[in-house]
Amino acid sequence: MNRLIVEFDGEDVNVDVPTSWDEVNVVQAARLNDIKIEEGKTEYDYFIELISILVEGINDEIIEGFSEDEYLLVSEWISNFTSEPAPLEKKESINIDGEEYFIKSDFDNFTTGEIASIKIIEKRFKNIPNYAMPAMLCIMLRKKLPNGKLETFKSSFMEREEIFKKAIITDVNHLFKSFIAGRALSKKNTSDSSLSKKKPRVQIDIR
Repeated sequence: MNRLIVEFDGEDVNVDVPTSWDEVNVVQAARLNDIKIEEGKTEYDYFIELISILVEGINDEIIEGFSEDEYLLVSEWISNFTSEPAPLEKKESINIDGEEYFIKSDFDNFTTGEIASIKIIEKRFKNIPNYAMPAMLCIMLRKKLPNGKLETFKSSFMEREEIFKKAIITDVNHLFKSFIAGRALSKKNTSDSSLSKKKPRVQIDIR
């Protein structure tokens, strides 16, 4: 993070601006993906949208109070990393709030409970698939038990969704890309087989 100190109504306000995808969580990434190119929008309109998403707690009035130099500086910080997509970094575990969660990546062996939960997520986020990441992480991330094995999925894991909204996009981006690719391949193989008439497993399109 880079910190910019701006004056607003006679007081100094700290504006902490991310300078890499490693400082952007999955909810912010989803909101960034929702920014639409529209006729009549100016570069400054997009700037306000970007800052509103990437800087926690900032409001439009503070952004509008930026000097030209402050605007150019923050624009440079953001464009330096948002000009490229979030990288795909394969990881075995991630840390959130001091807890380590390990990635379950065996997408061909979901339990009935996991499949049911995925179907619920698909229905819930049908029109906004990018926002499904925290809910999907409740299925894909597990704590490790004292015996070294990962937790077995329980429906109560879905209560971790609020925690997983803090997950950093670079920690889980590869996981979702692999999930999408794996499910697409599984669907194709199923349709090509003698079981083609069987209802395919659910696939969530998280870009």
